[in-house]
Amino acid sequence: MSITADRPATIAADPCTLVSAEVFDKITRYFAARQEVSQAYPERAVGLSSSF
Repeated sequence: MSITADRPATIAADPCTLVSAEVFDKITRYFAARQEVSQAYPERAVGLSSSF
């Protein structure tokens, strides 16, 4: 027996497109504050910027 999806799954090219820009900014600011890292770190962690 095999299980298949009715339609192919799609992957968002940019994780930031999954939520509004305002929500994404709030999430990354919260993460940066809680983990005591720069704002750039959570943005890179989710793939917004390809350079480390």
